[in-house]
Amino acid sequence: MGTFAISYRPNKSNPQSSEIPELIVHFNHWQLAKGASGLQFVDLGFNIRNADVIGQVRLILPFAVETDDIIDLSYTLQDIENLKSVFNRNLMINHDGSGGLSAISHAQEPTNWHFNFLLLTVEPSQVALSSRDGHSIYLLTLTAAQLAQISSHPTKCLYMRLRILGSSISNLTAISKPSFSKPFLTSFYEEQMIEVNFNRARNLPRSVVDPADLPFKIASLNYFLIKDSKYGYKSSSRPYDNLRRLEQRIWNDYITLPADKIRRSADYYEKVKHSVERFNKSEAGMAKEQLLAYQWDFDSVGNDFNVFAWFQREFINLKYFVVGLILISLFFELSGNYLYDWLTKEPAHKVERPVALQNACQEEN
Repeated sequence: MGTFAISYRPNKSNPQSSEIPELIVHFNHWQLAKGASGLQFVDLGFNIRNADVIGQVRLILPFAVETDDIIDLSYTLQDIENLKSVFNRNLMINHDGSGGLSAISHAQEPTNWHFNFLLLTVEPSQVALSSRDGHSIYLLTLTAAQLAQISSHPTKCLYMRLRILGSSISNLTAISKPSFSKPFLTSFYEEQMIEVNFNRARNLPRSVVDPADLPFKIASLNYFLIKDSKYGYKSSSRPYDNLRRLEQRIWNDYITLPADKIRRSADYYEKVKHSVERFNKSEAGMAKEQLLAYQWDFDSVGNDFNVFAWFQREFINLKYFVVGLILISLFFELSGNYLYDWLTKEPAHKVERPVALQNACQEEN
């Protein structure tokens, strides 16, 4: 399995700045239904401090996606209730900013850079998407207006959040396949192995690495895995740090993509409208009452993380259950027929009586 990776390139006014941008990563991996055919997507949030030195953000995905498979979630976060849900704070939003940035702040924590930032709205002209060796490279270029607004902000902190859609998300999950040798047993359970890597150099092909890329200083990385409660947790590469049931009332509005707000940007909506409509239709059919959120926190442990988790779901696969019954029935039927034929078969040669027994029979006669 490859790795997600993020790097930056400095802007022209700060080509060799001594300040290193500091990054907080929020990685939300959503699995809203059972099996490989269920709705899966990934939300990536990046909180960047000292963002005024950045000219470009380069995001690498470990699978190929199309342009309209990457959705800017700033339109979702402009809803104040969604904003509160994501950050678990009573934040305020100011839409008066220019250059596609909205000011977000916390009245009680005005100097805390985590909760006093500029929310980036991405336009199609800012993005270039390319593919190489099975990986997608998402290159975002900040505009001059955005850089000016970031430079004038008190914390110089920028937040961007993207949703990754498409069938390629299923590559993060390996599902055990029923084998022919045990069709009956595998009708009752399914196992899933989930592996996610971030900034893992060993999993990154050299062909997608660019010498112009510079690493962020990672302050913390948080990985959330949201799964159907029917899957039982078995083990993981490291214990999860938190587990809770997802609050359906709070998160339903966040999950749905706000097509009415995205339409306000005609160019952007034209690029992503088919993916938005398809996603909302699929999401509407999902049952989300019993979702569990597993959380892994990585603080001050380096600039990368890896999560490997193993789950099992008990169920009845009718197809393989029937196949198993048929095979077992055929086995017993063939075995029974063979045993019956063997017991009732006439001897191949005449059985000779012993001489003493023949003489005794003759004397009686």
